[in-house]
Amino acid sequence: MADALGLPYVSVACALPVNREPGLPLPVMPFAYATSTQAQHRYETSEKIYDWLMRRHARVIAHHAQRLGLTPRHSLHECLSTLAQISQTPPSLDFPRAALPACFHAVGPLRDERPADHAETKMALPSTPFVFASLGTLQGHRYALFRKIAKACQRVEMPLLIAHCGGLNATQVARLERYGTTYVTDFADQRTALSKASAVITHGGLNTVVDAVQSATPMLAIPLAFDQPGVAARIVHHGIGQSATRFASSAILARRLSDLLNNDSYRLRLSTMPPRSCRAGGAAKAAQIAEQALSECRPVLAEAA
Repeated sequence: MADALGLPYVSVACALPVNREPGLPLPVMPFAYATSTQAQHRYETSEKIYDWLMRRHARVIAHHAQRLGLTPRHSLHECLSTLAQISQTPPSLDFPRAALPACFHAVGPLRDERPADHAETKMALPSTPFVFASLGTLQGHRYALFRKIAKACQRVEMPLLIAHCGGLNATQVARLERYGTTYVTDFADQRTALSKASAVITHGGLNTVVDAVQSATPMLAIPLAFDQPGVAARIVHHGIGQSATRFASSAILARRLSDLLNNDSYRLRLSTMPPRSCRAGGAAKAAQIAEQALSECRPVLAEAA
């Protein structure tokens, strides 16, 4: 619509960027990064399957592009702004990219960096080493998965702090608390919890992962939806954590978790990741880029921003 009306607009990637690039899997795919012929074939085939599954969506985009007199387009990546594209994903966390547009800006987390002033900041954290588990604000209702996580931590004799973001009821909370030293709360100050935790079990949401990178906390990613399989693949690619499917047993989760807790290589790799990659200007930089693009109506190049 903005294109048809001649209005400037900016694209923002709060999850993994949807920009397509030869040699890379789509962000929703769980595939490891590789340059082999077999891997390239896997990426291409999965992209064709994805486009086939999304064909109704593509027809809607194509129909309205034609109706509005725009150049043909069929997918989301063909609708991105040519003035400025803003991404939360640090380059050091992504797969190697070689074809991003000149107006692409990786600015890091888009959030208010001022200290939080909420009740959850006052919650007492476990006094001994512990594992922090969160499935984000949309998946906090998954009691069965939290139960498997609690059992896994019980197997490795590690206290667990669960933040369910209001997704569980009092009965479910009470049941989880029976598994050893398990602490359950609706909300916790995530960055504070991660800074104290020995490891984090996450759904692979980008915000949690970036917070874990900043605090050098090893991750066990259990992707559930959206771009989370792609985020989990990037965690494994960079050697900063492990991944498991949501169908994995508590025994499998315990083995992965034990490796994270007893293998210093994960924390070492996290400590060597450039801190600036997660602090590339954030919301303030994004606002500056957006204002420039919208006021000048011309591409804001990454080198000049």
